[in-house]
Amino acid sequence: MIALLWTISVLSFACALAALGVSLLVARRYRRLHSLVTGGPGFGPALPGAGTGVPPFDAVTTEGVRLDRADLDGPERVVAFLKTGCEPCRDLLPELRQALKDLPAGSPRPIVMVSGAARERAGYVAALAPVAHVVESDEPHALAGGLGVTAFPVLLVAGEGVVRRSGVGLAALHRRNPAALPG
Repeated sequence: MIALLWTISVLSFACALAALGVSLLVARRYRRLHSLVTGGPGFGPALPGAGTGVPPFDAVTTEGVRLDRADLDGPERVVAFLKTGCEPCRDLLPELRQALKDLPAGSPRPIVMVSGAARERAGYVAALAPVAHVVESDEPHALAGGLGVTAFPVLLVAGEGVVRRSGVGLAALHRRNPAALPG
């Protein structure tokens, strides 16, 4: 009988160790995947949540138009953050261009912040300048940091000085409000 209890105890202990090992592996994998999604180690947000206030900012578009926070105080406007060298950003480019082109007449002109290497930004600017105000820079624009954007691509809709919706692609915006972007 003692041998049976001893065997059961050893097996229980081995199962507990195995469960602990699996839990640690899952936690490690979660942290790694979270880091890939958010663009960094930690558990901070990659996206601004609905209701996040738009911080003050100053930007100049490729056409020389000055933009600031007041440009996001009015009706809802699409703002996109893209980065060169980002495969999802590159893949989103044609669909984003078409969605911005198809916005309802009278919608405020979208704003697209493109960061990264200058030689690679040219393709983004050429594709998006006809349908949006494009701001380009070597590093992500201060507006991205002010909104907590830590991964790319990020699209958001801002109006009345606050973020209304945000997502990592057009599908996220469609799910939250099908009328937000045509599709």
